[in-house]
Amino acid sequence: MKIAANSCMYNFDTAKLIKLYSEQPRTVDDLPYTDEMEQLANDFNYGQLQTLPTFSCRELLLILQRLRKANKLVRKPRKKNGR
Repeated sequence: MKIAANSCMYNFDTAKLIKLYSEQPRTVDDLPYTDEMEQLANDFNYGQLQTLPTFSCRELLLILQRLRKANKLVRKPRKKNGR
């Protein structure tokens, strides 16, 4: 998948990001500002080749939101609030 970041087009491993997302318990909406998001970003960036850019948590969240909108992510159950 290609994504525009800072007015440049970058390639990244979509399958790897989807796999990392599916291995953690939170939904995309619950990820921001959590330890799971930090871990996902660290794991994703650790395996990137030196020629590929690394991504911030914010950039990865935007990518995950786009993948969710395109129905590429595993659907996870939402936690029920005490209702």
